[in-house]
Amino acid sequence: MELESERIAFLNLGRFPAVFSVEEAGWFFQFHPDAIGWLVAAGHLPALGTVSLADDHKRFARDVLVQLRSDREWMDRATAIVYSHRKTDSKQANDA
Repeated sequence: MELESERIAFLNLGRFPAVFSVEEAGWFFQFHPDAIGWLVAAGHLPALGTVSLADDHKRFARDVLVQLRSDREWMDRATAIVYSHRKTDSKQANDA
């Protein structure tokens, strides 16, 4: 419940911070934080700094995220990437 209240508080900010964490980017795009890593790995979402850092240490520029979120084609492709990964993960879980 605490995480949900953090998410709601973040999304209700009057102005977002200049840099987002993986979790905040997930909240912003309404994707699970794991999906943010998939988008970075697919080259679809640019992270700040060295991309080889662990997923939980990646950071993202607010201005870039705001621009991407308003781009319907980008959101469509991002959603397709996320669904593709979820499908693959689900299939692998069922095969195990």
